Amino acid sequence: MLDVALHIGGWMLVAFAASPIIAALGMEVWEGAIKTHLVPAQEIERLAEEIFDHYSDEPEQAAFREEQYYRYRCDSFEQWKWHRVRREITRRLNKLDRDQACLPLPPSAT
Repeated sequence: MLDVALHIGGWMLVAFAASPIIAALGMEVWEGAIKTHLVPAQEIERLAEEIFDHYSDEPEQAAFREEQYYRYRCDSFEQWKWHRVRREITRRLNKLDRDQACLPLPPSAT
């Protein structure tokens, strides 16, 4: 009987010691993966538009700076939100590049 009590006590000690780690991982998943996707797409598009307005020369770099700012401050929610903004900016830039590549050449170039 003492054998079983020691075995159960050992597993309870492991569970008690691991609970902060499991809680931290759970919070990181919630903040970074789940809660971030609850931000409306309109908010992401609005932030991307603001970045385009203020930093028209390098909008992707500006969004990356914001993402890094929150990464160094351990704010997972804001970091992943700005990651989504940066993806939106990249998508828009790629679309602009594709649209410009499809433009016909001016008559003087042919």
